[in-house]
Amino acid sequence: MASLTWWPPEAVACVYSSIACHSCQPVVVSGHPGVAFSAWSHSPCGARSNHVPACAVAVLPPPGPLTLLAAPSPTFRSTCSSQHGISPETQTVRVQVPVPGSSARLVYTSWRADAFRSLMLVRLTGASPPPGLRLVHLLLTVEGRLFQQRFSPAPGLHHWLEWDRTDAYGLPVYGTAHALVSVGFEYEHCPDVILWERSWKTLQGRPVEILGMGAWSVQLHHSLHIPSGIMYGGDGGALWLASRPPLMHTALGSARRRSLSCVGSCATGPARGVRLLAPVALACAPDGSLYVGDFNLVRRLKPGGNVSSVLELRHRDLRHSTTPSHRYYLAVDPSSGDLYVSDIGHYRVLRVPAPSWVDQKVREAHVAVGTGEQCLPVDETRCGDGGQAHAARLVGPRGVAVDGRGVLYFVDGQAVRQVSLDGVISTLLGSNRLGASRPLSCHDTMDASQVHLEWPTSLAVSPVDNSLYLLDGTVVLRLVHGRWASVVAGHPTHCHTEPLTSSSLSRLQTPVALAISMAGDLFVAESDERSIHRVHRVGPDGHVSLFAGAARSSSCDCNSRNAPGCPPCFGGDGGLARDARLNGPVALASCPDGTLFVADLGNARIRAIRKAYPQPGPDGRYRVAAPARGELYEFDSTGLHVRTLALRSGMPLLNLSYELDTRGQPRLARLTDAHGNQLRVEWASDGKVTHLLAPDGSVSDLLLGAKSGGQLHALESGGRRLALFTYHRVGGLLASSTDSSGWPTFFDYNDRGHLSRTVYPTGDTLTLEASADPPTMHIVLRQSGQDGSLTISTNVSTISTSYTVHRGEAVWHYELGWDGDVDASYPNGLHAQLHTQPHMLGGSLNPGAARRNLSLPGSAMGSLVEWRLRREQREGRIILLGQRLRVQDRNLLSLDYDRGEHAQKIYDDHRRFLLRVLHDRASRPTVWLPGDHLASLNLTYAPGGFASHPASWICFRAAALRCSWAPHITLLPRWLLLEVFIHGAGSDAATSQPEAVHV
Repeated sequence: MASLTWWPPEAVACVYSSIACHSCQPVVVSGHPGVAFSAWSHSPCGARSNHVPACAVAVLPPPGPLTLLAAPSPTFRSTCSSQHGISPETQTVRVQVPVPGSSARLVYTSWRADAFRSLMLVRLTGASPPPGLRLVHLLLTVEGRLFQQRFSPAPGLHHWLEWDRTDAYGLPVYGTAHALVSVGFEYEHCPDVILWERSWKTLQGRPVEILGMGAWSVQLHHSLHIPSGIMYGGDGGALWLASRPPLMHTALGSARRRSLSCVGSCATGPARGVRLLAPVALACAPDGSLYVGDFNLVRRLKPGGNVSSVLELRHRDLRHSTTPSHRYYLAVDPSSGDLYVSDIGHYRVLRVPAPSWVDQKVREAHVAVGTGEQCLPVDETRCGDGGQAHAARLVGPRGVAVDGRGVLYFVDGQAVRQVSLDGVISTLLGSNRLGASRPLSCHDTMDASQVHLEWPTSLAVSPVDNSLYLLDGTVVLRLVHGRWASVVAGHPTHCHTEPLTSSSLSRLQTPVALAISMAGDLFVAESDERSIHRVHRVGPDGHVSLFAGAARSSSCDCNSRNAPGCPPCFGGDGGLARDARLNGPVALASCPDGTLFVADLGNARIRAIRKAYPQPGPDGRYRVAAPARGELYEFDSTGLHVRTLALRSGMPLLNLSYELDTRGQPRLARLTDAHGNQLRVEWASDGKVTHLLAPDGSVSDLLLGAKSGGQLHALESGGRRLALFTYHRVGGLLASSTDSSGWPTFFDYNDRGHLSRTVYPTGDTLTLEASADPPTMHIVLRQSGQDGSLTISTNVSTISTSYTVHRGEAVWHYELGWDGDVDASYPNGLHAQLHTQPHMLGGSLNPGAARRNLSLPGSAMGSLVEWRLRREQREGRIILLGQRLRVQDRNLLSLDYDRGEHAQKIYDDHRRFLLRVLHDRASRPTVWLPGDHLASLNLTYAPGGFASHPASWICFRAAALRCSWAPHITLLPRWLLLEVFIHGAGSDAATSQPEAVHV
């Protein structure tokens, strides 16, 4: 592992600089293994940079786009009750112990231990390193800490970066952390120059301690980390809510357009009442404002929600100002906040100074570039290149962008020009001179001087590394260091070979705009003004996914208002962005807070797309649904779990109470179920849990160790030892678990805190070996006494996680999409697909399974099982949930659940009544009333909440069946498919019964 160095602010500034600063090197003066305390020379950061070259820097290729793979994240666990479980794909162990006298369980998970490391795989070189490459530099900046290392070049070079989930002060980092990864190439003939490639990646931080017992928790007690949008389950898993598909809503505009002349209340006022005419341009400001180019007005949406007019444009021909050849573009200088407007009608670029911090008034616009005269292709002065920008002549300015240093870039005809900090204009890419057109190279990287542009329009600068992105026709080009250009999205029409990169999974059909997020994600808007209206996302890893805009049939033209069978061209507010309907997305803007704004021209609206972070309700509480469990969890404003409800009925299942410790911090006091049963938690004066008091009076003694960070060492009840645990010397990693019979299970870990071997009481051993072949990670499992091995290959991308399981000749493949969709293939030829949709009760933040498609081996036809969902509301409250089960597009069954009466009616395919099931206030079935004069069935419950009827044994056996597939090894995909397919798609969608919640 690379040494960890304390970097002062002036050094960290060097890391973030877009110019490679070779002089920023620490001089180690003292330290101990793994930690170095450094002194810093005061040589200026710009003393040695990329501008040095006596060597031919222009011919030296920089590192390619970085391949960063974070290890898969633990997820919400199944309800299996086996004592020991292993998740090979995360190399973690889970141990659970029943609490006597209750249904609660104490759960240990190794990924919550301090010694567990977050991993990231970085590919440093390709199959063939560039000639003359001398060294490969690797830097990782995370939470004020810097990891650095140098490598000798080699084919297929990669490296594991590991982080102990602490910041520069040694304090734990909870939730997630953003890591900046930099890879630099140093060449033999240019030792003073390092060419850098940078990218952001999200790493797992430490989970929030739920019970103050280190890596232990109670399976019924959860916690919500609001800043990162993660719900940590008491069962040892987690729900990564912020990784769900984003949501869309309207930020500005309505169905009615404003008039051309807009003064008074038309021009200013609250965003909710402001109308737009034709939004064609967008730009985000560092103060949180959004600038909107609304036809002849440039308007400012302030962070507080008020709108004001900034500038009025008077084009020579307003009738064409929304077409690509006459549109104007906006950009904001991220350092100064100044607004730039490309005024194509007057052949100039305008600058509007940032609003005053005192009175928030916008200053008058000034001409930044151009004399107002058009430059012709035969101009002998090269349109003013080499002179001052205000004296230059322009061909036709379009897209405009500003980098972090304040350098201005803009599209001018068939060229991209730049204005330096001292006001000198020059041509960076392309040319406006007459001559033969040269097509783009069909290779990944090309010399910028050889690039000829066809129809450049939109520009954007990456906040990560100041690289320039350009939309040219149907491709997106990336310019690095002003010297190297590459195609990062789309496919040149003349190239008939395979796609250029992994991002070119398909040709871009009609791209019209682009934007770059703070994390380096590329967004591309497409619109043909007819049936194509969507936004694609290209992640730093090169994967493409649909980000916003529902697919439409080619026959559904948004210009045809009354097309039969076609949905409206506007819709989806408050739902998933991928399901929203757009009509002409012509401009994009990515803001520092992660919001992507879309100028929806056809709908005269500005649409906002945000991550699906949990939002508080009117009462200030956060609610997170688990559709597969049929439960809804409530958290207070600090993320404390206060209540669990039945998702379908809304009735409370569990209440959690807290008390304050001596420091004024809340700690769990009791859990109370719907039947009044309580599990009480007793604490010692030193802040450690000492006893658990069950509803039947049983007392469990918890023996915690001081040297192991408060981990559980033993559980005793009634003078009998129920479980004994030992730990490795540091970090809280479980070394052994001994049950009440005295049978021990042993666990070993690698130096990253990841499980490497398990020894069972029978003497059988299970070993896990990790390896990597970018972009894939492999885990090989070998069990003593068995021939062969089982290999799990994992590929984590920005849009999905795929698992491939090999055992001999048999291969299983699972792909889990970021939207909850599952695609599974089995060795016998069976292919299963599971599709999700927003849950009727849990909302867009919590998708549930709604459609399952099975393709049987040797059959050309698939078996489609689908649940059609509906709900009825009264006075804003959902009173009835309706579902219809369809198989092969035929109705099979219908279910209606009345939330007021807590009753469910079941009908056959012709809506003929079959059965009515009544539930009590704890959501338990009590009476079955069949039709056709058949006898009813009643079920009673004991005071503790358990069924007293002998038939309840069947329910318990059915629940245990779900755990029989994997008593010791829990493969995540196998568990996920098992939960979904056993319960059924419809149960996930709306009718899941909650797990029996008793304490």
